[in-house]
Amino acid sequence: MPFDSKGLDKFHEKLSNFERFCRGFIVETLSTDEKWWKQRIPDDIRNNALERKEHHEKSKTTSTSYDLIDFIDFGDITKIILSNKKYFKSIKNLDAFKVKMEDLGRYRNELAHSRELEQIEKEEKDSSLTKYFSCK
Repeated sequence: MPFDSKGLDKFHEKLSNFERFCRGFIVETLSTDEKWWKQRIPDDIRNNALERKEHHEKSKTTSTSYDLIDFIDFGDITKIILSNKKYFKSIKNLDAFKVKMEDLGRYRNELAHSRELEQIEKEEKDSSLTKYFSCK
C-alpha cells in the first residue's frame, strides 16, 4: 500500500499546534514558582513524564532537548488544569472545557494511530480548535 499524505492534513497540524499551545499555557500559568513542576503537577503525571523523558534520552535519535512538559499525554493537560483551577480562572467553564478536551482527545488518538476521520468530523473539530485559539 503506497503512503497517502492526505492523512497529514491541516487539521492534524492544527491539533498539534493546539497541543503545544496548551503545554505552553500550562507552563506560562503555573511556572510563577521555581518548584511549580513538583508542587502543581500531579504525581502520576510527573512520574510518567519523567519515565518517558528518560526513555527518550536513552534511545535518542535527535540532539533536541525537551522539557518534562513535552512528555505529558494529551489527557494530562485537562488533569493538570482541573487540579489547578485557581490558577486557570481564564477558563470560564471548566466542565465544558473538560468535555471538549475529552472529545478532542478521542479524535487526536484516532489520528495518532493512523485512523482516518470523516470530513464532517474534521470540520467540526477544526471549528472547535479555531474557537479555542481565539479564546485566550
